[in-house]
Amino acid sequence: MIQVVPALPPTTSGVGDYALALARVLRQDFALDTEFVVGNTEWQGADRVEDFRVWKLPSRSGSDLEAMLESIRIRTGSSRALLHLSIYGYAARGCPFWLLEGLRRWKVKQPESKLVTMFHELYAFGPPWGSAFWVSRLQRTICSRIARLSDTAVTNAYHHRETLERFDPSKRDRIPALAITSNVGEPSLSIGLGKRLKSMVIMGQKPLRKRSYERKKNALLEACQRLGITEIHDVGAVFDEIPDRVGEIPVTRHGFMGANDLSLLLSNSVAGFMDYPGRGYLAKSGVFAAYCAHGVIPVTPGDEESEADGIGCGVHYYSVEGNQESADLAKMQSIADAAWNWYQGHSLRCHARVFADIILS
Repeated sequence: MIQVVPALPPTTSGVGDYALALARVLRQDFALDTEFVVGNTEWQGADRVEDFRVWKLPSRSGSDLEAMLESIRIRTGSSRALLHLSIYGYAARGCPFWLLEGLRRWKVKQPESKLVTMFHELYAFGPPWGSAFWVSRLQRTICSRIARLSDTAVTNAYHHRETLERFDPSKRDRIPALAITSNVGEPSLSIGLGKRLKSMVIMGQKPLRKRSYERKKNALLEACQRLGITEIHDVGAVFDEIPDRVGEIPVTRHGFMGANDLSLLLSNSVAGFMDYPGRGYLAKSGVFAAYCAHGVIPVTPGDEESEADGIGCGVHYYSVEGNQESADLAKMQSIADAAWNWYQGHSLRCHARVFADIILS
């Protein structure tokens, strides 16, 4: 099979990391081998990543994409492609009409081919003074046309599934919504909170962590006090606004950590704090997934309203605003356990099984 991605390691890319992890499990569990097509012409990487063949497009053009897919089909016999769509990864302004054109040409030339699209993102939106406002309509057009062109659409949030069904009503009730997986490990067992250090992890992209320390600092301090936290571990790009202390609680700056080291840190920590932008989209957060996968108590400032994805406030995460009572160990352990159990139904192997069933059907 073919996987089309914006980039792969060594480039830092959540979508690329996910595609590579998925390829490993598809090969191991379902005997489905992957050849990658990288859509970023500036990507600097080898022609093999791990043991997977990688082809970089010579240019971002529909003709080059169609020719590349056809070349792989002739050589391998595979006419099954999984497109990982995060449109800013394929064009600076998030308007990759070349991608749409290449896929259209390939489908016309090879009508028996199968195109599965994983919609990691849809279209941007924002106020008129921001660039997102001006490209939103074009991005929406591209997403809707790729949705209709695809034999199967998959996404990572219930709200996105609703949008995709509006794009193509023929796919109603046939679009799987697969919550984001942890890209820093999936421990098979979760250590009880009573055996962990009283530490809080704050990880993720710089803007999200910065907001936690500035706009949500009161909620962060309140959470630490309720949970008896004695140390905060900051993981990710280092920036000046990371405080030395939150109240009286020291903050350790780790910078970027390898997946194994970060997995070990999470497995030995009680909680993880996050302020996700956009209510109702916790299923799209890799940080939330990592916390759940490691049996950490996910802590948010408020109610994230993610019930549509099966994520309940006070059940799968602890809300500072929504839970005013003291955080006793039994209650916190029930949240950590529920979060871990919820994740088991959204693990990487679950994703691979869904994609294998679609591709092989």
